[in-house]
Amino acid sequence: MYRAAYAYGVYDSGVVTGMVRYITELLEGDSFTDAVMCWDLGKSRWRRAAYPGYKKGRREKATPLDLEAVFNQGDTVKSYFDIRGIRQIYVEGVEADDLISWVSDYYKEYLGYDKVVIATSDKDLWQLLDSKTVVYDHTKSRIVNEETVIEEFGLSFNRIPDLKALAGDGSDNIKGVIGIGDKIAADLINKYGSLGEILDPDNAKELLKQKRTKKVIDQSCSAELSYRLVKIPKLKEARWYLNKKESKNLILRVSGKPFQPEDKLKAQIIADRLADCSLVREDRLSLAREDLTGMATFFEKGEDEKHLSLASVDSSILQCRKCELRDHCEDFGPTLPEGYENAEIMIVGRNPGKNELIEGRPFIGRAGERLDKFLEDVGLTRRDCWITNVNKCYSEGNRPTTVGEMKACSRYLRAEVDLVKPKFIITFGNEAMAMMTLYGYNGVTKHCGEVLEKPRGILGEIDAWVAVCVHPSMALRSKAGELHMEYAAEQVKEFLDERR
Repeated sequence: MYRAAYAYGVYDSGVVTGMVRYITELLEGDSFTDAVMCWDLGKSRWRRAAYPGYKKGRREKATPLDLEAVFNQGDTVKSYFDIRGIRQIYVEGVEADDLISWVSDYYKEYLGYDKVVIATSDKDLWQLLDSKTVVYDHTKSRIVNEETVIEEFGLSFNRIPDLKALAGDGSDNIKGVIGIGDKIAADLINKYGSLGEILDPDNAKELLKQKRTKKVIDQSCSAELSYRLVKIPKLKEARWYLNKKESKNLILRVSGKPFQPEDKLKAQIIADRLADCSLVREDRLSLAREDLTGMATFFEKGEDEKHLSLASVDSSILQCRKCELRDHCEDFGPTLPEGYENAEIMIVGRNPGKNELIEGRPFIGRAGERLDKFLEDVGLTRRDCWITNVNKCYSEGNRPTTVGEMKACSRYLRAEVDLVKPKFIITFGNEAMAMMTLYGYNGVTKHCGEVLEKPRGILGEIDAWVAVCVHPSMALRSKAGELHMEYAAEQVKEFLDERR
């Protein structure tokens, strides 16, 4: 829409003329059976909730536009293409990137389509490529596939979120790791495999030796948050990114009744006004209207399960497939929590690593040893604690879990808190902190050592004291992380000693 405004002018239907030309050019020929247009309608609400600075400070174009005139013509464009058989999907507070991902998944995974073409010049969407998906960059008249991504970035399309997590994205005010550009980020990813593996404590010593790569360890929290912002969610976890109002509006958009035949006259009138703009053939694009109606079921959260015992929670975890993390567990399955039902202390981490996946126990290996030392320093042992994670499944390459994945698994953590009824909870890492407090998904180092009374986080109100601490893996990465953990241990010990 903005491209048309700058190219054709805002007045005398310039935006409508430009957009109709662009879209009809895309759809010329008989290669497409369905078409869906996804619109941005404001900044992403969930991204702003995770990071209030998202897209702040964006520089405006040198030539200002009459936005009211642009938007008014945008409404005409929507009406025209909707009538011509192209479904228009837009929801305030939800970005087009996310909508495109969900629609693409629906056509491929649930309707069985062999090919989806994403028409965009936005390289962020290259991460959605797969064996059934290509991107058509209409500004350069080129098809983008895996070879194109490797040539452009020097890595595979599924590592684009890792790249942006390190290098950042200035257009969206996503910080990444300050001082790391695309070239160094790509080199690190190709050397180590993924962001999660780069941040593995076993690789920290090597990274800390050089001033430039040391920044990755020092700013690891920023890298993990940036990953969550740039990783476009899949349809399987889409419902966890929407509030009730957004879900309702999206369902209305995808399942609304088709236009009546008499409305085709309105489309013809618009086309006649544009004179030299061809019409999109309705017989070729009519399927989209009915096919998308079943998509509404993927945005309805449904009722949470009611668990009467921890054994029931375990059973549900083992059967859960609410996000793609389950596929990363291979034959090992989720890592279940462990401990005694009468434990007064609860330990919460992020998700199992490779060792935990194989052994089937939370907090083992080097991170587990550092947790044991923490417990010893505060006067506790594992026997005193219920030990669990926000996510029960391993993430490929030990990458950061996404916002949707955390929310999909949060019902189990909520059930554990309700059934164990701990008096004191120690959260390790940003993810656990976000579940229990209002501090969000970043800044655990800022709040490390704080002890809060009955805080409220993603899980709702917690009827317990909650302490915030960095994750043991952060303590293993650097001296700064170790100092944070030692400080938290001092604060927790002082708190517990007062109440023993």
